Amino acid sequence: MNREEALAAIADAIATLPNGRPQRVAVNGRIASGKTTLATELAEALRVQGRPVLHVGVDGFHNPIAIRYRQGRASARGYYEDAYDLEAVARLLLQPLSVGPNSGDGSWSIHTRSYDLHADEPINEPPESISADTILIVDGSFLLVPKLRRLWDYVVFVDVDRTIATQRGALRDADRLGGIDVASKLHDERYQAACDFYIDENTPQSHANVTWNNADFRGPILSFAFG
Repeated sequence: MNREEALAAIADAIATLPNGRPQRVAVNGRIASGKTTLATELAEALRVQGRPVLHVGVDGFHNPIAIRYRQGRASARGYYEDAYDLEAVARLLLQPLSVGPNSGDGSWSIHTRSYDLHADEPINEPPESISADTILIVDGSFLLVPKLRRLWDYVVFVDVDRTIATQRGALRDADRLGGIDVASKLHDERYQAACDFYIDENTPQSHANVTWNNADFRGPILSFAFG
């Protein structure tokens, strides 16, 4: 199965979800597993089918710097527990879609960001309105912790080996982090170690509707939970 066929298979599965309210799709996996790329491609595959899609990344839901680094700038446990405001993800983005429309025109109002990482200050902006047939795709690394787990209608888990994710992340971030050696160390000891905590404590793959093995970018392997 090539990448386009795999995307079409998942888009077809998502298209069978119940109508009546926006459906929430999580694209989860290790840091540097390819989540954002996959989520972007999946959004386009669904648009080709005629569905309105809103793609949101959790980078707009960081905690303030004082919280993010309270366990130390190099702490893997600190990155896992403190980098993101997952309460805000639940409250502002996902929970409003669990019930009926919250706007007078029959649409749903949600916030797609809560914090400006670079300015280190809250974001104060109007909510976005989405219609009942919208597919909300959210990509992020810690989306299946207990406080969020029941708020998804469909879950795609992007599976890659830790070593591959470390290498990809280091290559991606080498310029930003000060060179390949620094980036490799940071990805290994902080980011991937944080993902180790997350995976060990939450077994996210066991909650997925489909697992996308992304070791071979051009030839992914899909494993659906049922059939």
